[in-house]
Amino acid sequence: MVRLRYNGDVRTADLLVGDMEASRQLSRLAHLASRWQALAQDRRWPALILALHLILGAIYSAVVPLWEAYDEVGHFDYVRYVATYRALPPADQKISEFLDESHQPPLYYILGAIAISWIDASDQLKPVPNFHARDGTGQRGFNLFVHGDNERFPWRGTVLALHVARLVSVVITTGTLWLTYLIGRKLFPGHPAMALGAMTVSAFLPQFLFIGAIVNNDSLMTLVSSAVLLAGLQLIHRPPRGRDLAALGAALGLSLLTKNNGLAFIPFVGLTLILAAKQHSASWRRLILWGGVAFGVAALLGGPWYSYNLVRYGRPIIDRAAENPIIRTVEPFGESVRETASLGWMATLINNTFRTFWAAFGWGNIIYPDGLYLALGVVCLVGLAGAVWMAFRSEGYVRLGLVLILIHALLVASLAIYRAVYFRDPMLVPGRYLLPSVAGLGLMLFGGWATWVRPIWRPMLAAGVAVPLGVLALVTPWMTIAPAYARPQMLSLAEAMEGMNPVYLRFGDGMELLGYQISPERITPGETLWVTLVWRGRAQMRENYTVGIHLLDGYLRDWGQIDMYPGRGNYATSLWRPGDIFRDTYPVRLRPNAPAPAMGRIAVGVQLSQPDAPSVGTPLPVTDEQGRTVTPIFGRFKIAPVTPFPLPSTPVRFRLGEGLVLTEIELSAGVVHPGEAVQVRLTWGVQAPVGADYTVFLHALSDGEPRFQADRPPLEGAYPTGLWEAGEVVTDTITLTVPSGTPPGRYRLVTGLYDPQTGARLPAFAATGERQPGDALPLGEIQVAP
Repeated sequence: MVRLRYNGDVRTADLLVGDMEASRQLSRLAHLASRWQALAQDRRWPALILALHLILGAIYSAVVPLWEAYDEVGHFDYVRYVATYRALPPADQKISEFLDESHQPPLYYILGAIAISWIDASDQLKPVPNFHARDGTGQRGFNLFVHGDNERFPWRGTVLALHVARLVSVVITTGTLWLTYLIGRKLFPGHPAMALGAMTVSAFLPQFLFIGAIVNNDSLMTLVSSAVLLAGLQLIHRPPRGRDLAALGAALGLSLLTKNNGLAFIPFVGLTLILAAKQHSASWRRLILWGGVAFGVAALLGGPWYSYNLVRYGRPIIDRAAENPIIRTVEPFGESVRETASLGWMATLINNTFRTFWAAFGWGNIIYPDGLYLALGVVCLVGLAGAVWMAFRSEGYVRLGLVLILIHALLVASLAIYRAVYFRDPMLVPGRYLLPSVAGLGLMLFGGWATWVRPIWRPMLAAGVAVPLGVLALVTPWMTIAPAYARPQMLSLAEAMEGMNPVYLRFGDGMELLGYQISPERITPGETLWVTLVWRGRAQMRENYTVGIHLLDGYLRDWGQIDMYPGRGNYATSLWRPGDIFRDTYPVRLRPNAPAPAMGRIAVGVQLSQPDAPSVGTPLPVTDEQGRTVTPIFGRFKIAPVTPFPLPSTPVRFRLGEGLVLTEIELSAGVVHPGEAVQVRLTWGVQAPVGADYTVFLHALSDGEPRFQADRPPLEGAYPTGLWEAGEVVTDTITLTVPSGTPPGRYRLVTGLYDPQTGARLPAFAATGERQPGDALPLGEIQVAP
């Protein structure tokens, strides 16, 4: 509606001109709206989205390394077993060494087996585990398995079979998108843009693309789950016909043949039939008839599977995890409910589920930056608020359809939530468990956004959603997934050693360490030190050796370590070729209770580890360039206190150079005998960095000449003066042994610091400023008794 302001002074002709201009604007707006509506109704757009999803899915399936996805090892072994033996695997025996899935319902695996039946997979390629990546932090690698050159294109044998099985999943999830479009058209028949928008959200959802590009029965579960929802909407849209009821029952039966989660759709079908009966004013008798048809068809499809389990294993539902609460007698878990009924627990559950619904690749250990999840969260909140508003504004069939979508999503999540509460672990509801409801959730999310714009702009909104989501989906394989599995770059010797500290250590016959770099050179307890090593392959190795980096203090006590395969598992030693040179960086966390201030050093070990003890093994021998056995300890860094010590209030007794003061002197004895020792305790205060490593001398003088002495670096080299910083207090106890045969008498003790390279002493001064003779500080006298 166009409002025209009328002023009594305005002439009629002007008013007519205004009417004509407003009419032209309305005409242009109506023409634009009709064009957008025509575009939205063009069937080429759904076809384009399906094609783009198919292409993106194929890209994801090619980029993700073999086995690097949720339980893919076990799922593929199931497919391979069916293809090889033309039979279902024994669910009471393990057919896969890793994450066996032989207890799963068979439909997905039969489809995969048919697809790979023409491939010769007799090589029986099995994954080589990277045990160090099991902690899930990514610091020791994102890849749970080691990937050799035999996985590269062109694919053959098992590798080809697995990629073909992945493409089956891609095709299946593309079918889910078509059902999503049909659901949108069914619920909003007059607004094709709503169906396009929902289809777009699902098509470019990164997690959906990832799950649809791996061997996992979750992909088929999304398809049959969407079919259940579409059939349910059909029942409340018009009075059910026999084929509508059969379609609902068939979708339920196929879900039961796909995954145990399909059990959640049994109550969904019942609730749908009740809502349909209310919507169409059907009698109880007719409702019972409808239920008999729907559940009868479901029983015909799903019943043989449960009967097979009952006859062969003694129970209708089987699961590899015996503690799974779905197959156990339901026990009272009121305590679990009370423990989990807290805002903190629920916040953790919602945060983890939301993040992993959008993107958590690999084994859930490859994620987006936090800022991107925050942006997605804001956008989703806008959509959620709009969806609530849309539900309140809608009437009749649309409102009932939205209620059905909500029930569908809640039932999809119900078993996972029950399991999380049962085990009191909010991380047991990963977002991928919600993907069977992706069609309904995509429709509600886009519908929520569409609520805030006029209907004529909804086609443009669909395009506006498609572009950023499509770009995100396209760049994710190359910028997020692939870099996590990239091998180190091979370098020339000059390139690798640029900016590095040279060192040469040979580990066994196959590995050479040529250089290192430590960053930063100063850390506090609890922080992480980054150690970069330059490796060179010397000989071909068959085994995968573990590299261990240890952080030692000056007394060679271990205060932090990390153990991993080189390249964070992406370039394990069995993949090395003679002559390969590359840099490898290791993050090592210094323990919070590490001593400070102190000197830190690096120790490197290489050993062959076992699966049950990946950090323990027999170390390889280490030699230098001359073949001599050496201890692989090198480099140094500063372990600084979190809060510097204040200088003591004890008066300064002496000064050395520009930055050191001697505040306390303590002798353990005043009288000693030849062969005995006296302990001299010196407390140094650091007022400014010393900047070099000095040696402490302690001399016993008689007639001005040193008779016996003890010269060494401070703290016996455990904390050199070159690391001392302003504000520190260093206490050093020196043992001075009286040699046998030393004549009795009084001996004067003096100390100081000198440069071990030149012998030059630091200038020594009394507290009042007078320079001390010989730059030696007097400490007192001792009596050597007969």
